[in-house]
Amino acid sequence: MKDAVDEMRSKDAHIVIWTETHFDQKHSLEFERIAQDGGYNTYSITRLMRRHDTGSGGVTVMIDKQYNSREVRKSKLEDLIWVRVDIGREKIFVGGTYLVPASSSRGRKAEQLVEEIGTDVARFTQEGQVVVAGDWNCKIACLASIASGREFDRRNMSDKPDKRGRRVVELLNRSGMVILNGIRGSIAQNTYEGASSGVNDYIAVSAELVEKTSNIEYWTELQDTLHTDHCGIACTTRIETQGEGENRSGEGRGEKVGKAGYGIVGRIRSEQYWAWLEEEGRDV
Repeated sequence: MKDAVDEMRSKDAHIVIWTETHFDQKHSLEFERIAQDGGYNTYSITRLMRRHDTGSGGVTVMIDKQYNSREVRKSKLEDLIWVRVDIGREKIFVGGTYLVPASSSRGRKAEQLVEEIGTDVARFTQEGQVVVAGDWNCKIACLASIASGREFDRRNMSDKPDKRGRRVVELLNRSGMVILNGIRGSIAQNTYEGASSGVNDYIAVSAELVEKTSNIEYWTELQDTLHTDHCGIACTTRIETQGEGENRSGEGRGEKVGKAGYGIVGRIRSEQYWAWLEEEGRDV
């Protein structure tokens, strides 16, 4: 656990999302103590274990202590947590999630969680900037992100989206969220090397942040450091505060979400999403 915190500090990561932590309450408290010593506040959601459950799931969001932060929501379905981070005068809502594979006995809950993420994002984009990241266990292939009248084409190592991937992109597009993997001429690289290897881990940000945010970085070295079959993914975001600054973050099994300061030019109001509704977060 200490190695994980030390690695993020060495990378100057300010916001980190750990997914599939396998934490129980005891481990969560132990990790909180280690993170506090390393200069981070932590917010965790742990999964109630079933009989014969070998342990999976669990999400922890880790925020640099230099920023005010607080938990704003935990899903009753588990594996989704939201934290508000105040940087300068800006509010950033950071979501961390872990979705089990569709073949899992918990697969139905995961599909409900996708819908919940869509609703949460629609709400939080009306209150501030949004970053959501984690292990989505889905394939979005080359499906484009569409936000603020702009289409963000995607290049991917796979060209066949699955059902969940299509739904994730649809819901995020409704709220003007852009998935960073594979846009702006980059290629979305594999993040998982297991039986169904491919791109399973994603970072999505509010449309206003895209031009202030770097392309995805891939931290393959974390596979050895943290003994995981996923690489870390990260990005850097410019954030305007009272002075010029940078803020780093990511998802860790691992992801990093931003080095920077940013100012909000305009809010994305999710009328499209709400009109549509009316019709119908690894081992550490």
